Amino acid sequence: MIQAARSPLRESILRRYVSHLCATRFSGIYALGTAHIRALDPSRPVICIANHTNWWDGFMTSAVSARMPSRHTFCMMEERQLRHHRFLRHMGAFSVDPGSPASAAASLRYAIRLLSDPSSALWIFPQGTIQSPHAPIRPRPGAAFLARKVPRAQILPVIFRYAFFDEDRPHALIGIGAPSPAGPGTANDDIAARLDATREIIDPLVLERDLAPFDVLQAPGLSLNKRWEWLRRAATGQLREFTPRNG
Repeated sequence: MIQAARSPLRESILRRYVSHLCATRFSGIYALGTAHIRALDPSRPVICIANHTNWWDGFMTSAVSARMPSRHTFCMMEERQLRHHRFLRHMGAFSVDPGSPASAAASLRYAIRLLSDPSSALWIFPQGTIQSPHAPIRPRPGAAFLARKVPRAQILPVIFRYAFFDEDRPHALIGIGAPSPAGPGTANDDIAARLDATREIIDPLVLERDLAPFDVLQAPGLSLNKRWEWLRRAATGQLREFTPRNG
């Protein structure tokens, strides 16, 4: 397996790059439930469980982790992908090979060791592969196994959504559920239920295009619509009426 190689300097540079990359691809990053991050017990490690719908999910974890500055964050990532993007090791990524039982067991032992530090936060995608955001969440056993082996941990469920509203770029939307204790009885059904509960909160808001309850994690740059409006108002002497905000 490939272990994480966190480097404060390189991580800072990479996080800035990721932030810039997201700014060019999304009409902002918004989060629902940031109060649940503040509710985390600082004396206990965190297992962040998240759904996995596309390539951007790993970068979205960075936006949430930025709200946990006192945590040492790590992310379990498919080995094939990490070999191709080895620089992510400096942001705390380490590998898991689901096709190799021996390698997967080594990754889980490594994760348990990381979670022995109460200041650590570990991201894991229990589905194991990219799936439709509308598909039933059927976790693989890794997340529940970690919760049983590290019963002092807190489980933080997170749902990622991407939706086009009235702009040329999609909104990145993150639902953060209430943290709950891990424990020796944690099963796959418990992991699925915690993610489903979070999904049931965020999905109606996405459907209604209601951003009011969300906090802005990364403000959007001006959309194509707004840039055209600026040009139109500039040409007609109406810039005083221009509102530099998307939507």
